[in-house]
Amino acid sequence: MKSILVPIDFSKASVNALKYAIEIAKIYNSKIIVLHTYAQPQSSSVRFNKVNDVMKKTANQELEKLKQHIFENTEHFNSIIMWKIYNTHLSDGIDSIINDNNVDLIIMGATGTSYLEKLFLGSNTYKAIKDCEIPVLAIPCNSQYKGVKHIIFASDLDYILSTYQMSLLAIIARKSNAKITVINIQSTEAEIEEAKKLIMNFNKEHSSLTKEFDISFNFIKRENIADGINISYINNKADLLVMVKQSHSIIHNIFNTSVTKQLVHEAKLPLLTLK
Repeated sequence: MKSILVPIDFSKASVNALKYAIEIAKIYNSKIIVLHTYAQPQSSSVRFNKVNDVMKKTANQELEKLKQHIFENTEHFNSIIMWKIYNTHLSDGIDSIINDNNVDLIIMGATGTSYLEKLFLGSNTYKAIKDCEIPVLAIPCNSQYKGVKHIIFASDLDYILSTYQMSLLAIIARKSNAKITVINIQSTEAEIEEAKKLIMNFNKEHSSLTKEFDISFNFIKRENIADGINISYINNKADLLVMVKQSHSIIHNIFNTSVTKQLVHEAKLPLLTLK
């Protein structure tokens, strides 16, 4: 994990995400790219040019304050932090950074002020999770990095067979010596039995992974996927929830439920989505 992108808007949530990213960068010796964007008004009038100048000046002032805050409150951090301000929309800024740098992970704060943000993660974080082709880690506003000892991987099993997905989890688990619990929620006993057969094949094909790491599989009978994830969290007290964004049934349920809102915000459970 050589490079981490952290978009910020100077809110408490985004600053906390940056602090979280710094702790991860210490472990992986990663470079951090901090990005702030502001959208220039679409006009060539003198009035709008003045507004743009004010926005640019304010952004630079806030960035300098943040730099000072980070440098004064961060210990034992020797990695590089690059600070970027782009006059564009956030999604375009993220795309530009990704195209120009070998970004391995995006870390964003999981809260905000809009209606969607109040419902769940935040409109910018939600959009990044849907659109980005690299992993996105959403950090609850009050979550502090205390290590990752237990990972819950919520899977519909359509994508757990990907060596790429499991290799990413293996990187995290190897550095943290973390346990991985793969949970699969089905509505009937028959579906659970079919899922167990898939896992048997997975264990045969990826025996090196299953031998190296503490990986267990938990099958839960529930009509609602988010309820099943909540049960697993209560029983296992995980440090990180992982999902694959191509797992459409899980993503749909996750982003349309108060249960997951509770997991992310009240339980302070970071959410990692893999492509």
